[in-house]
Amino acid sequence: MPANSWTPIHVLNTDILLSIFTMNADIFSDRHAIHTTRITSQVCRQWRDLMLDTPSLWARLLDMEALYYISAHEWWNELIRRSRDAPLWIRAYSALHANRTDRSKHLRQLFIDIIHGNWHRIQKLYIDDHYSGFGLSLAMLCFPAPQLEDSDGFLPKKTAHAENHDQKREITPIFAGHAPMLRTSRFRGHTIADQHAPWLRNLCSIELDCEYGLRDALAVLSAASRLQDLKAYGIVEGYVSRPLPTVSLPHLKYFQYHGFPQPCATLLDHTIIPLGCSLTIQIVGYNIRELAQEIQRKLISVFNIFTDYVERYLQANIFNAIHICYWSNCSISVGMQNCVSGRMPAQFVPSAAQHFTFKSG
Repeated sequence: MPANSWTPIHVLNTDILLSIFTMNADIFSDRHAIHTTRITSQVCRQWRDLMLDTPSLWARLLDMEALYYISAHEWWNELIRRSRDAPLWIRAYSALHANRTDRSKHLRQLFIDIIHGNWHRIQKLYIDDHYSGFGLSLAMLCFPAPQLEDSDGFLPKKTAHAENHDQKREITPIFAGHAPMLRTSRFRGHTIADQHAPWLRNLCSIELDCEYGLRDALAVLSAASRLQDLKAYGIVEGYVSRPLPTVSLPHLKYFQYHGFPQPCATLLDHTIIPLGCSLTIQIVGYNIRELAQEIQRKLISVFNIFTDYVERYLQANIFNAIHICYWSNCSISVGMQNCVSGRMPAQFVPSAAQHFTFKSG
């Protein structure tokens, strides 16, 4: 369609147009990003030339789910061709493609070819589902990842369960120890074997799951001292034969724990977090056959650590609102809205609160 120079949108300069096109080419926020970008490139010759001359637009569109519904296999290869050497964004979700059709097999092969042939170009890699047909293998990740910034996926279990982590096991260095740009690591089902890998110190966000024992988890956290976001799910105690180290995470802003009470208490007891950090704890895994006293002892240990943190937080911050939500059978949460921060005597803290809400159930 010919461009009308009097149409307001055609008066926009190249930088503004590219900014709009780039916003629309985000597969992580818009599942229609491929379709939107394709039809945008067909609006007029000016836009098409501009977009074809911007490989980074096409490099961000490797959404395996969206590609599955594009009929022409040739378009899959065309997308790679248009991306040239730009850093790649890849999102794979295949719960809809569990049945092994010819199309799903071709797409799976495309995914493998992209990973193997362009690993050095991948900037963001997101595998939604550990049942995914696009699952990764550890062998696929044992190469340097110079561009990788964000990673999220499930790896087949290759190491012993955390209960047996003191036993000798095969050590395979992920990313061959080289991922200088990596800021987010959420590879579930795999323990980071090289706990001295230099890329750990650059991480801003990490997720640790039940593959980790307490010692391995603390070793990784010790190396990742710049963390701002930590999620721990189902960490197990493991066999603790010697005292555990204490780890300081001075930059942590969000700490979320979901799992058993005793590992939670031990992990919190050996982790120093700043007073401004948001702390969320969800305890699971009650065994009705356990003695009531044992359950109570474990829960009290978690509660004592949590209340100690809340007390220190209240002593260090001025706030104007308190929100407490208490559910007798599952959780209690405390939220505070700050107006200014600074040291102040604990006895003066309540007078600063102007709003108080309480919910229970």
